[in-house]
Amino acid sequence: MTTEQWLRAWYTTKTTAGTLRPTTARCYRQQLQDYLIPYLGSMRLSRLRGAHITATYAGIIAERNQAIAQFEHAQRAPNTPTDAQRRPPRRPRTFGTTSVIRLHATLHAALNAAVRAGEIPVNPAKHAEVPRRKRPKVTPWSPAEYGAFLDYLQDTRDPMAELFRLAGHAGLRRGELCGLRWTDVDLARRMLVVRRQIVEVGSGLLVGKPKTHSGEDRIVDLDIGTVRMPRHLRARQRDQDATADGPPSGYVFTGPHRQPWHPTTLTHRFRRLTSLTQVRRCRLHDLRHLSASLQLAAGVDLAIVSKRLGHSTYTITADTYCHLLPGVGRGAAEAAARMIPRRKHPSAT
Repeated sequence: MTTEQWLRAWYTTKTTAGTLRPTTARCYRQQLQDYLIPYLGSMRLSRLRGAHITATYAGIIAERNQAIAQFEHAQRAPNTPTDAQRRPPRRPRTFGTTSVIRLHATLHAALNAAVRAGEIPVNPAKHAEVPRRKRPKVTPWSPAEYGAFLDYLQDTRDPMAELFRLAGHAGLRRGELCGLRWTDVDLARRMLVVRRQIVEVGSGLLVGKPKTHSGEDRIVDLDIGTVRMPRHLRARQRDQDATADGPPSGYVFTGPHRQPWHPTTLTHRFRRLTSLTQVRRCRLHDLRHLSASLQLAAGVDLAIVSKRLGHSTYTITADTYCHLLPGVGRGAAEAAARMIPRRKHPSAT
């Protein structure tokens, strides 16, 4: 059996079982077609070794870097009138540490299945050299910066004001904000339930379950100020529905055509608004970091913060989102010091 035959059989088994999310299935398919089968497919599965896998990753990186260099060289060259009329080519995507780790995870899972099936005695991916990922340092907005941003949205009556407020206060992901429906919101009980997300798949959109199993059907409580904004938003939508044709979409955050916002539109709009507000630039996803930081700074238990964010483990919350706001560490130091009984004041000589 060749490696290609096993990879295709493994992928078919996974998709037929119906346990893969559509986005995961698409990612697997792309990794198999673009990388694993072209580089390793012709090799016999029983002869696959860790060194072959290590060389594959290095080859993919070198090939992609060369393509990027050729693209940049072509961009510096003078354009002819014929070239100017053509659609500009897209820059090849980089293939860095994160891409290697994701590709390795897919191959490792496929070869683990081959071990369980008795096709190979050990998983050769265990002996491959994989770079270690360094988490990027993220510095979320301070409360003052976020407050200035919200004040600007309120003053300008931006149509996405309610959406960006909910992103920072509740920590929902971009796709979860797009997929939120009115049936998921209980204003009387001041809560919402995250049941779906809208994500980009190729050139289209896909409505599916949240990113993680622990994030499905999770309850997110809302503060009083955040609850008021959906009420105003719902009133505006009812006015639009009264003069529009066709039934309403039922989504909370909708664009001019009463359909849910495209995820990319949210990203572009947020980037534009941050430049107009003249606050420090950050990503839309950083509002999720901010939400976690604010809750932890307010003394909310880590377990509660983790459940609100929809993480599978507390470790993810602690490692990824525990960005202490200025002054929080000082308060923790003082609180710890007060727990130590002393007969004399530490400053006494």
